[in-house]
Amino acid sequence: MVLELLNKITTNKYLHSLIILAIFFAISQLFVFISQKIILKLTKKTKTDIDDLVVAKTSKPISLILLLIGIRLAIIPHKIRADVLDIVEHVTISLVFIIVTYIAIVVFNIIISNWGKKFASKTESKIDDDIVNLFQKFARISLSFIGLIFILDAWGVKVGPL
Repeated sequence: MVLELLNKITTNKYLHSLIILAIFFAISQLFVFISQKIILKLTKKTKTDIDDLVVAKTSKPISLILLLIGIRLAIIPHKIRADVLDIVEHVTISLVFIIVTYIAIVVFNIIISNWGKKFASKTESKIDDDIVNLFQKFARISLSFIGLIFILDAWGVKVGPL
């Protein structure tokens, strides 16, 4: 449907790709603008700052995911060899998984850090601070391994027995 619409505008496939990339770039920039200008104003009205931090830290990575989707869709009009297209597809999905893993790590670190501050403020011991750091490192390592498993699966590596 989109390609038919683009064919009505022009038959140049490179121009199709450029238009698709421009549209997804505009969408990603619009998402960043909306999240930083509108959603952040709404989240500032809440009692906690967790939502503020989550929106601030995740808006740009999400826009990058939108841009990667645009790159993938911009390749469609071209007649690329199947093996090259397969590699481009694997690289693109791997980058998306890396960004999603980063977002998950950031969100978990924000939640653990906020929870840890509340918990550690109730006690005078330094061990609480160390436990919070330990939880953050454990979450970072665990989520990184989960992201790696998704990436390996996307490349066709059998990870079921793991």
